[in-house]
Amino acid sequence: MSKPDEKVASFLAGKESTDIWPDDLSPDGETNYTNALLRASAALHKYKRGLKFLTTVTSSLTIARDVIGALSYGRFKDVLHMAITAAQKLDIYDDKIVSRTHKYIWIGNAKVASRSLIAALLGVDPNAEIIRNRSMADIYAVYPEAKNYYSFTFVRHPFYRALSLYLELWSAHQHYTEVFRPRKERKRQHIFQRFFGLAQVRSFDDYCRWLNTWYGSDSFADRHFLSQHLLIRLDSNRLPNFVGRFENIQSDLSRIASHLDMPTPTLPRLNTMVGWRVAPESLRIARATTMNLLTERNKTLLRKRYADDFELGGYSSA
Repeated sequence: MSKPDEKVASFLAGKESTDIWPDDLSPDGETNYTNALLRASAALHKYKRGLKFLTTVTSSLTIARDVIGALSYGRFKDVLHMAITAAQKLDIYDDKIVSRTHKYIWIGNAKVASRSLIAALLGVDPNAEIIRNRSMADIYAVYPEAKNYYSFTFVRHPFYRALSLYLELWSAHQHYTEVFRPRKERKRQHIFQRFFGLAQVRSFDDYCRWLNTWYGSDSFADRHFLSQHLLIRLDSNRLPNFVGRFENIQSDLSRIASHLDMPTPTLPRLNTMVGWRVAPESLRIARATTMNLLTERNKTLLRKRYADDFELGGYSSA
């Protein structure tokens, strides 16, 4: 049998042989179990993911078993994909707007009318600054005065937020125009490549089950399926001054504008037409499909996955 360093080199070279680590794959012995994870982590160190991968899988018996199983079948690409997932940072970097004129900060929430809100808010204050891919801590470091600004955001019913992403990535892409489709495909692949098991999702049932696995948990989630209560928080775990609801977005915007003594933003409906084929039946089909996807089983899974979001938004779990 080859030496450990030769095994690692073989793994990194992509030689998917079941002869690699054959004596370390027994799930029964603690020593063998530990050695398998250590060897996998050492191999992955080249990818700067080894340490977090090791600490992550050893904290989860389920993931450890997945890793051991993948190794035993020579599925080293799967092990790499698991490591890529384990290396993800919590994605709290959605768009934000800082307005010095009206002294507010808006915190974006993926799949909750972000593009429309940006257009509406900039329509009232063209000098407001859009800040992308930065956390609240980053923003406060650059704009310390913003700590005293009025903060607001919007949340969405977890059932329909999950459906929105599913339709965008799996079902509705065929309704996009030829010009818009490549952009959506890039987004789709960017998410799929980072989260183990997501590319194998074939239905909304699969997606709801995947969200309840370790790979779909909040430990590493992309902003599009991260729990909303984590995505919208300010520093020191504080919630914004006002948390509106997608379902009441225009009336809630009016309340915010009244509080800030600024004109009420007019919310455009961008995603209902831009990039879609101008064919009303396509929109109706996509929307009608959502009603058939929310089975009681899927609702139960989404209630479990997003329990804190139901409470935050005051949503019924019925």
